[in-house]
Amino acid sequence: MRVAFKVHGFVQGVGYRYYVKRIANKLKIAGYVQNLDDGSVLVVAEAEEAALNEFEKLLYVTIKHGIQVLNIEKTNEESAEKLIDFNVKD
Repeated sequence: MRVAFKVHGFVQGVGYRYYVKRIANKLKIAGYVQNLDDGSVLVVAEAEEAALNEFEKLLYVTIKHGIQVLNIEKTNEESAEKLIDFNVKD
């Protein structure tokens, strides 16, 4: 299953992408995270549904090293090719 999360809040320039990578690796989730021009962060994640549900809960961070997630938009994604690992994109 593949899901995209668009994360809004104070999430750029505060280490959020690297936080996301750490939890993705811990939960064995493949995909990527990248900053978007509108100040949000895009997270694309592929794993079993239970792991994705846990991952989504952990994406909500409040005031940790300046990070504050205000809201997350979640959409299901079509998976043309299987993702293998989790990367931070510029």
